[in-house]
Amino acid sequence: LSREQLFALALRQTLELEPVEVEWVELGAAADSGSSRHAAVGSVRIAVLSSDSLLAASHALALGDHAELVGPQGTLFAVPNRHHVLAIPVDGLDVPQAVDRMLPVVASMFAEGPGAISPNLYWRQANGAIEVQTVTLADGSKGGMNVQFEPGEGFRALLG
Repeated sequence: LSREQLFALALRQTLELEPVEVEWVELGAAADSGSSRHAAVGSVRIAVLSSDSLLAASHALALGDHAELVGPQGTLFAVPNRHHVLAIPVDGLDVPQAVDRMLPVVASMFAEGPGAISPNLYWRQANGAIEVQTVTLADGSKGGMNVQFEPGEGFRALLG
């Protein structure tokens, strides 16, 4: 087997042996009781893939396998710690609003751990390419956290 085939096999086995729960949560304004993916004005629904497994973050490598997480323009996701992957399908929703809602949640989860991985956001494009959206965390005034977001070139174009 080639290196790529071995990696693909190892990833498939990891995903099968270490499943995650997928829960949709509302960030921002209170959700209504409807079933639409973007239920309330001013809010964003985000998928939280989670598990107690140390390998839960591996599921970020297979987001394309979750059709409900992939929009026409891909998926915006984060891997703040080893137990969580947060994802939003990019499908015409208000992308700047989604970024605004995700940043503080990701920063908090990254800071709290356990097993911090990254405060960055990632854009998995429809063609499978992944672009890093750099997030810098710094101590803010009054004990808060300053979160600075620097989108990549392609994502900047998507933001308009």
